[in-house]
Amino acid sequence: MSYIKKVLRFIPRVTNVIVAELLYPFRKIKQTHTTKLGVKLSINDPVISRQVFREIVKEHYEAGENDCIRTTLEPDDIYVELGCGVGFNSITAQKISKNKVVAFEANPKLISLIKKNMALNHIAFDVHNEIVVSNDFDKNEIDFFIKDDHRESSIFSEIDGKPAKIKVIKLNDLIKKYNPTYFCVDIEGGEVEIFKDVSFLKNSNIKKIALEFHPSITGEKVISDIVRRILNEGFYFICDDFNKNFFYFIRL
Repeated sequence: MSYIKKVLRFIPRVTNVIVAELLYPFRKIKQTHTTKLGVKLSINDPVISRQVFREIVKEHYEAGENDCIRTTLEPDDIYVELGCGVGFNSITAQKISKNKVVAFEANPKLISLIKKNMALNHIAFDVHNEIVVSNDFDKNEIDFFIKDDHRESSIFSEIDGKPAKIKVIKLNDLIKKYNPTYFCVDIEGGEVEIFKDVSFLKNSNIKKIALEFHPSITGEKVISDIVRRILNEGFYFICDDFNKNFFYFIRL
């Protein structure tokens, strides 16, 4: 009986994959996908890889992060996101928040798609093609390496990524300008740069941190060190079934 149950649980997953693959050749006709929660996303942009298309159609694209945002973001939060991808989470945040939403995306190829997705959902928020760096960073630009699957693009993908010079903004300048209360970070290993010194948390109004780690890039020890630093600043780690590499912290 347990074997039958396992097979039955597996069938919907296989079905979703098959459906996604069958839809891919028709993306130029379908143009957009509306998620089960009502967010409309473009699926016919050249920057959308086959893998990302599949994730969007299967409702797996940034699903854990999005669940976290929907359940923890409050209307009066000021939401700042580093690494907003196609804009899915920031769009969700703008639908909830009555306050400011600000998104940073390092990949210049994604900016027009983010704006297109904003228009599809009849909302607007600030989006910047900049990389947020630590306060001791001493250059105005940083090398960012772009890969076909935008989720793999990062400051660490120099082996097989196409380099681009991206303008930077220092962390303290960001906090001073936008005064975030909710800080969402998914930057493919760049969290090492942001959280190597967490003194910025002391005098900020940041009360919530949604942070995705990338152990294949950073290693496990770095993750433990970052978690320890955040906890030492008075945050609590909330354990939930969002994503095994996705951590949510709150300061009461």
